[in-house]
Amino acid sequence: MQFENILYTPLDAPPMPEFDLDDLYRWLEQSHARQDRLRKLIRRFTSENNQQLGEYPWDISIAWFNMTGRGPGWMEGFQERFPGLADHINSCFGIPMEQFGAVIMLPMKSNTEGAGFYHQDNDWYGLRMYLEFEDYDNNDLLIRPTKEPYDQQTMIETPVDLSLLQDREIKAKILDRRQCWYVNNVRACHSTYVRVPGKRRIAVLLVSRFTNFDLVFPKIKELVMRSAEKYPDYVIEWRPENENR
Repeated sequence: MQFENILYTPLDAPPMPEFDLDDLYRWLEQSHARQDRLRKLIRRFTSENNQQLGEYPWDISIAWFNMTGRGPGWMEGFQERFPGLADHINSCFGIPMEQFGAVIMLPMKSNTEGAGFYHQDNDWYGLRMYLEFEDYDNNDLLIRPTKEPYDQQTMIETPVDLSLLQDREIKAKILDRRQCWYVNNVRACHSTYVRVPGKRRIAVLLVSRFTNFDLVFPKIKELVMRSAEKYPDYVIEWRPENENR
């Protein structure tokens, strides 16, 4: 199994600690209302077409911000309010918080229904968490491999040219409603599908700082390979389209 071909796998990480989910939703709502300026700063790294895509199925809150290495670190009192969860994020990947540029939380909007849009995130190595994923049997995380085995991102801007993707659409198998996972943002795009709206779903993106990719990449690769060996029945791999027929 090649690292570059692993499109999705749950990650071999410690169990998530207990936390007050209702209070987390209150924090997400409060922080979202106060972080418009920071969200605008982050969106400067995307094109005008991307920014005008339309209504996103998630609200966005930033729990940690340290893209330049000068802080501020934890945002909106997250560490004080959720110390166990902050400690878990700091340790579960074997990468200290100081190496992350941002921890971005994406609670799905309660009125979201049907198909999302296929996209790649800017961080191609894709360390992710679900802090909650209710009813994952009926609501999907979907993966579509690229036709070509790219070695660098070619389509991070949305809307993605779907002609560059294989017809194969794969539902990712979820290990647990609260899990760590990996998604490949080079040889695949991903999307969501909601059959049962109103279920709680919070995805988390952990984004590396601009200047330290070479430092964190070996740790990410080791974690992903170890996890894929542990959860082979959950792994989604890239393969040429003609091998799918």
